[in-house]
Amino acid sequence: MLSQFLKIVIRDMVVLGMRDVVNFEGSLLALGAIQARMNEMYVMTGGDVPELAMRVPGMSPDEFNALSHELNYDFDDDFRETVTAYEIGGVSLGGIWFGQGGEYLRCLKRMNIRSGHDEVWWADDLDRPLSYLMIASTDSYIVLLDSENGFVFSFERGRCWHTMDKVADSFSLLIRGAGSLFLRRKLAVNKKALGRNVAKQVGGNMVFDQFWVGLACGYI
Repeated sequence: MLSQFLKIVIRDMVVLGMRDVVNFEGSLLALGAIQARMNEMYVMTGGDVPELAMRVPGMSPDEFNALSHELNYDFDDDFRETVTAYEIGGVSLGGIWFGQGGEYLRCLKRMNIRSGHDEVWWADDLDRPLSYLMIASTDSYIVLLDSENGFVFSFERGRCWHTMDKVADSFSLLIRGAGSLFLRRKLAVNKKALGRNVAKQVGGNMVFDQFWVGLACGYI
């Protein structure tokens, strides 16, 4: 009898076509499709893998407005629409962690408010750069949102945030790229090509594609 996971993989191959799944020549998965498939896997594990739990809905409008005020940050519409539609706190997509457990609202506060002597992503700068907010991380990178244009950037851990490079045109594209990569990576023949294709589709810096290539290959 086929496992539930194998049934999901076979269904994707039929719906998307073998060539699209293996070579990632199609479009990015929509947020709703990613959430539904993550939920399938979460249920399949009996709820024992919380990092698969991408839930709906997300923050309430009042919670979002209070967060914006507390962080003194002017969020763009794409970010607001995404985090009020989906709860992604503690979710892991293709190696990108959206906080370390709990509601995303609390994760954002922990990542961006200095507490005692805890290390912060802006390192030796006295105050957090007001235009940027840490929204996610990988084992090797810190991921930031730019309030001026909604772009998403990353920089290597241990380096200054000024060294950041663009990895996506928006927060929702970051999630769509990460989710598409995560759900299709196992069948990719050429994982480096998969990473480069995702980088291109989300608007990442194609000179600096090691972020998405690293995620596709599983080494960042």
